Formats: sequence, structure tokens, C-alpha cells
Amino acid sequence: MDVVVAGFAGSKRIRAVCRALPCGAALLLLAPAPALAAPEVSFPGYDLARSCAAIADKQGCVLLETQAKADLAARWPAASKKKKARCREAGEQQGGSYVAALGCLDSE
Repeated sequence: MDVVVAGFAGSKRIRAVCRALPCGAALLLLAPAPALAAPEVSFPGYDLARSCAAIADKQGCVLLETQAKADLAARWPAASKKKKARCREAGEQQGGSYVAALGCLDSE
């Protein structure tokens, strides 16, 4: 049995594999791999000592950022990949701020 796969130049190879295996299995082995889904956007890991270094009230800054981190972590799984990527970037643009990332998640 000859099988022709659109865009595949190895029809002799397909015929050889079809002799050894049922053609359905041969086509599965020779078909191009499907496109993989975009990887999940990981939860941000900001360095709060560095983020709060330029702030006069470092202890208050770290406390505020820690609370924002906890709130963000609770809501992160429900956010879309697009929103996660946008909000992670927003936090990075603010020097590694969970407050900024959480504010982004709250927007829209």
C-alpha cells in the first residue's frame, strides 16, 4: 500500500515502514510532532532586600512586599498565561516588586 503524506518527501520510507507496521502506526511514527503549548509562566522570585534597598523604611517595605507576595501567590494559579507574563514583567520593571505585580493582576 502506498501512502502519501502532504509535504513529506520520503514516500519510499513510508512504504517501507508500512510493510513492517500497520500503516496507521507507521504514519504516527513519521508524522511531524504537534506544536507544544507555551510553557507556564513561573511565579516571580524577587529579592526583597535588593528591591527595598533604596527605600527609607526598609522594614516596612519588606513587610508590604511580603504581604503582596502572599496575595499574589494565592491568585497566581487562576491568572491566564498572558496576564502572568505581563504582571511578572511589571514587577521586574519596578525593581522586583510584588506590589507592582499584584497591582497589575488587579487591573483590568
